Amino acid sequence: MKTPAEVRTTAARRFRASCRRWLAGHLGLPDDSAWPFAVPLGVPSEREVLADPQKTLDWRDAWSAEAESGRLKVAFAVRDWTACGRQTVPERAVFESPEAVARAAGELHTWRRALERASRLVDGEDGLREAVVRAWSVLAEWEDEDFAILLSAFRWLADNPESGLYVRQLPVEGMDTKWLTKPRMTVLRDLLAARWRASGRPVPEAQAFEAFAGLRSRPSSVRMRLLDPADRALMHGLSDLSAPPEEIAILPLHPRIVFISENEQSGLAFGDVPGAVLFFGLGKGVTQLDAVPWIHEGTVIYWGDADTWGLQILASLRRRFPKTRAVMMDEATLVRFHAYAVEEPRQAPEAVCEGLLPAEAALWDALKSDKYGMRLRLEQERIPWAHAWAELMKAVAEASRKS
Repeated sequence: MKTPAEVRTTAARRFRASCRRWLAGHLGLPDDSAWPFAVPLGVPSEREVLADPQKTLDWRDAWSAEAESGRLKVAFAVRDWTACGRQTVPERAVFESPEAVARAAGELHTWRRALERASRLVDGEDGLREAVVRAWSVLAEWEDEDFAILLSAFRWLADNPESGLYVRQLPVEGMDTKWLTKPRMTVLRDLLAARWRASGRPVPEAQAFEAFAGLRSRPSSVRMRLLDPADRALMHGLSDLSAPPEEIAILPLHPRIVFISENEQSGLAFGDVPGAVLFFGLGKGVTQLDAVPWIHEGTVIYWGDADTWGLQILASLRRRFPKTRAVMMDEATLVRFHAYAVEEPRQAPEAVCEGLLPAEAALWDALKSDKYGMRLRLEQERIPWAHAWAELMKAVAEASRKS
């Protein structure tokens, strides 16, 4: 015998599992839900009734109270029993609509709020319906203030797809840079894409939300150290600079050697090298260096982690700067410092890294085949500094001989 509490639990499970589909149906999208549906209440046999009459009476009274209150619709049936005579018993809890399920589940307010918000978002534009259904958490869970900001931001951005404003400048009450978190960007992006697609406007492919929404992005900066005392004197003693690459490009520099390193501590440890500058901490952002044309005048010496991602960065860098030389990114280095290698959480997915020299490609193959251990990586900061600096200076000497 199922109690009202057990049926409400069943209704709550059904609501959580099906609310998005029901919302889709409400908005006119396909919905294969069948209404009404019933939950059998487990009518006892006469033998079970005789074994515990009071339990059966309490069960029937509980369901009669539910039916009278209107919280649940209950279908009753008549049983003709030999010993108990004719009895009317609750047979099924019947749900005729999503609202009935929501009421039983204690989610009626949530359901009605979701419908009201969905209607405001769609606002007669059928092309938005699927995106609105995907935004169920927004409809059902967000605070009223946050939803109001989202709605205003969506409408403004949809109508001004190339504003060129910073987020801070948007004329949306309550919206600021702290409000626009990644999950909220995802919701806005999906809604905007649906709106623009439905209106025939091309949907931007940009990954960054600001670029996608036609907003101005925060200027990116690159960090550079001047390793030549003469260059530092030219810059009035400045040695460590962070600026947009376009501004770095206009500095009166003509280095023979351009070091690119990853680890910050390693970058700070570099000593003086006449005719050299150092960029560090860029990671995959090495593509920003495209904006610095004087890099092509010198030899690029790259030192990154001896792992699949480091090799991928190296390959990308060499495609931009063909004279790039790599240091300590070969199989011999991995073998020599194997004791310091650790496991790479996730390897780069590409099967081949175009732009690698034979020794670097051999390291790639060794790493991808687990030749020396499972998903190994040798982070550059694990290589003893004395050895690392000697290898870097050796690369400088070789570059000088060939120039």
